[in-house]
Amino acid sequence: MIKKILLLALVFTTASVFAQDGGNTNYSNGLGLRGGNYFGLSYKFAKNSNFVEAILTDYGKGLQVAAFYEIQGSTGLGKLDWYYGPGVHFGFSDDYIALGVDGVVGLEVQVFDLPFTVGLDAIPRLTLIEDTDFDIQLGAHIRYIW
Repeated sequence: MIKKILLLALVFTTASVFAQDGGNTNYSNGLGLRGGNYFGLSYKFAKNSNFVEAILTDYGKGLQVAAFYEIQGSTGLGKLDWYYGPGVHFGFSDDYIALGVDGVVGLEVQVFDLPFTVGLDAIPRLTLIEDTDFDIQLGAHIRYIW
């Protein structure tokens, strides 16, 4: 667990060092990979002045999808943004179904003027069905933006 946290911190610090000044990340869509507790695909799109994000991950021998409504803003440190918001998750495998409520809080940075962002986030999750469980997933993403 400590190794994962240190690796995520290293990725984020490296990206922050190479980030240019210029304000918030400016994009309408993003598609990428997310790693951490689970590995998966992430798609994020602008909705009004905020974002909606969907994350599809492996779930044992099944799949899980999580969806978030994210409020995003500038930290005032170049292209480094913060974001947070509520969400839900649904997962299934051969013999298990999970449904619950989530939250997300994270940091994201656009590196140079390349059409990519990298970020770190924490997702606290309360699973309500089939079993009741609480956990916090730590993750990192790299996303192509347009």
